[in-house]
Amino acid sequence: MLCANSSIATLSSVFNGVMLFGVFLFSDLPVFVPVGWLLLLCAALGYRLYLVTHHDLTMDEDGQAAWLRVYARSALASGAVWGLTGFSLFFVSDMIQSVVVLFVLAGMTAGAATSLRPCPQAATGFIVPAIAPAILFFATRGTVVHGLMAVILAVYVLLMISIARKGERGIARMIGYADAAHEAADRLQVIADYTYAWEGWVDPTGKPQWINPSVERVTGYTADECYAMPDYPFCLMHPDDVERVRSIVREARSEVKPSKFEFRLTRKDGTVRWCEAESAPAFDRDGNLAGFRASTRDVNDAVEMREELQRLATTDPLTGAYNRRQFFELAEREVYSAERHGRPIMVAIFDIDHFKKINDLHGHAAGDECLRAFVKTLSDSIRKSDILARFGGEEFVLLMPETSIHDAEMLCNRLRERVAEKAITCGETTFRCTVSVGIACLDPLTSDVDTSVGLADEALYTAKSRGRNRVIVHEKSLPVSHRTQRPAMRAAAR
Repeated sequence: MLCANSSIATLSSVFNGVMLFGVFLFSDLPVFVPVGWLLLLCAALGYRLYLVTHHDLTMDEDGQAAWLRVYARSALASGAVWGLTGFSLFFVSDMIQSVVVLFVLAGMTAGAATSLRPCPQAATGFIVPAIAPAILFFATRGTVVHGLMAVILAVYVLLMISIARKGERGIARMIGYADAAHEAADRLQVIADYTYAWEGWVDPTGKPQWINPSVERVTGYTADECYAMPDYPFCLMHPDDVERVRSIVREARSEVKPSKFEFRLTRKDGTVRWCEAESAPAFDRDGNLAGFRASTRDVNDAVEMREELQRLATTDPLTGAYNRRQFFELAEREVYSAERHGRPIMVAIFDIDHFKKINDLHGHAAGDECLRAFVKTLSDSIRKSDILARFGGEEFVLLMPETSIHDAEMLCNRLRERVAEKAITCGETTFRCTVSVGIACLDPLTSDVDTSVGLADEALYTAKSRGRNRVIVHEKSLPVSHRTQRPAMRAAAR
């Protein structure tokens, strides 16, 4: 701050110095006196400017203290030069000239009390020698008025010194507040930069303003590389997730609301991992939108665990087919869709023939391998929309949406043939198996899933009673298209 005030203080000294030089030229003093005084003033000002211009902000505390001591001595020298003008009062008889000298000294010392506040030693060193000759002049005049003037000047000196010292304390508090603010900002910066999550800040248009270094741990890319990406952060996402995330982000920006979503991230090394992002809008002090802050964490392990738990809760652990509970849940959805769109649904029950003999002849390990091979054979031959579930033991249920009775019968016969052709190997044992199938139609207007499964089970019993290894359609299943019948059925249901 001393350096910042030096230019104003120098200009003030030059202006007042030139004015006093003019006053002294027209006084009773010899010409060499004002000329000599002006030269001394220039020397003092030059030395102080030299100190200011050569001040090094990088100096340590000891260096700064040494510099302040030198600067205080330069202020003392300047004050002494200005104090010489106070001695002129002893030789100048013109009252106006005396008043000008006093006003200039008062102005210079008041300015010093302000500009030299960061260094009270310098302020005191300037003020005391600058005013002391004037106090001496009035104190030696021997009149009450002059004595009163001496007292006033002394009080003025004490007041200026007090102002300088109070200013120092105020500046110290300001510096302390600034240091504390900088320290807090540094702590926040460290927290933001080295938090475990990938943190980012974008402006209201989506342009990245700040990305923390943790982005490299999550994505494999450095922050500088991310800044250079033309479509950050969407270019880091799995292609199948980009449009979904764009839609979420657009909605959050248009409605200025928080958002939370998961997406797959393609890392720099090519690996794909699941991440979870949370975004929230940020506002300035005036309530205007300043941008959005996003925090992204790698949740791949949690997603994989969740998917594994979901798999365990919904599938048969031996074969990988859906379990009974998941079958009915998925079937209800298909029934709802079929009812809305008028599409047929077929249900088939498969039962492996003589499964107990397989266990007895080849062992339970062979029986387990038979079940797994059966599910694989069916899974490789059915559609993604078909639902295959294990109901227990060697019994499996297949739900076939949008399938006619004729197509269901053809598919089940084809599956039956493939099962019979499949050679199953367990250790050194190789064997084959056959399967019996019962089919029933599921009409959402006249039946439900349980009823249709029961009808398919009756058809399965018929298939077994007729010699096994065959497909039987339940006699109650309608042989006509559900699409053509649905308007009449719907009217009847009403």
